[in-house]
Amino acid sequence: MKNLKNVKIRIVLVVSALLFTSLAHASGPYVGRITRIETTYLPEFIAFSLSVPTGCAATANLIWSGGAGRPGNKENVKATYAGMLAAMLAGKTVNIWFSDSDPCAGAYLHVTVN
Repeated sequence: MKNLKNVKIRIVLVVSALLFTSLAHASGPYVGRITRIETTYLPEFIAFSLSVPTGCAATANLIWSGGAGRPGNKENVKATYAGMLAAMLAGKTVNIWFSDSDPCAGAYLHVTVN
C-alpha cells in the first residue's frame, strides 16, 4: 500500500513537471537588430522586423502583443515599444523568443549591450 502511494506521488510530480515546462517553452533566442517598427496598431500590438530570419514567414510581420502570459497587456506593449525604439535607434542587438503556438508572436525580449 505504501509503495502504491509513492508511485502515485511520483507520477503526479513527473506529469506536473512536464506540463509546466511545456507551457513555458518558447522558440529562440533569435539574436539580431530591430530594423523596422510599425506603430499603426499601438497600443494593441507592435509589428516589427528583425535583421535575422526567424521561424516566421519572411514576408510576415513579427508582432508583440504583451509577451508570454500577458497577451493584450497595453502597458507592456507601450513599454516594449519604448525599448524596441531605443534599441533600434542605438543599433543595439536584441534577443527574442517566439511563442511555439505562433512563430510570429514575440514571447520574451532582451535588449543587449552589443
